[in-house]
Amino acid sequence: MILLITGLIVSGMASFCGYLLALFDLSTYFAGILLGSGAFFGLFFGASSIISFVYGTSLFLISHMDSYWQSFYPINFGFTLLGIALWQYNFNIHMVWIITALIFALAIAYTLYKTKISKSRWLLIALIALLFINGDFWSSFVIGNIFIALACTQEAKRIFQKKY
Repeated sequence: MILLITGLIVSGMASFCGYLLALFDLSTYFAGILLGSGAFFGLFFGASSIISFVYGTSLFLISHMDSYWQSFYPINFGFTLLGIALWQYNFNIHMVWIITALIFALAIAYTLYKTKISKSRWLLIALIALLFINGDFWSSFVIGNIFIALACTQEAKRIFQKKY
C-alpha cells in the first residue's frame, strides 16, 4: 500500500511539474517527458489503486475490516480520483472555484467525522454512488478530497490517542 501511495504521488508530481514547464514554455521537450511518464505510471498505479480499493471496500462492507478509514485504501483511491480530476481539468475554470470546492470537501469531511457518520458503511456506498452518478471533474475532485480528509482525520485521531 505504501508503494501505491508513493507511486501516485510521484506520478502526480511528474505530471504537475511537466504541466508547469509547458505552461511557462521553459522546456517543452522535458515537459513532454514528464507529462508522458506521469500519465503512464499514473495509469498503472491508478488501476492498482482502484483494484485494491475494491478489495478493501469489500472487506469493510462484509465486516471483515474494522479500521477502514485508517488504512491506505481510501487515501490511495482519493489520490487516484484527484489525478483523474486534474487530467479532466478545464483550464478556463478559475482557481477560486477549485479552492472553494476544496474548502467545501474539507467541511463535509469534518462534519461527517464529527457526527460519526464516517463509521457507517452506508456513507461509503453513498460516496461511490455519487461518484458514478456524476463522474465529472467537480465530483471526482470533491469526493477524492473527502476520502483523503476522512482517512487523514481517522489516522490523526489514532496517533493522538496513543500519544496523549
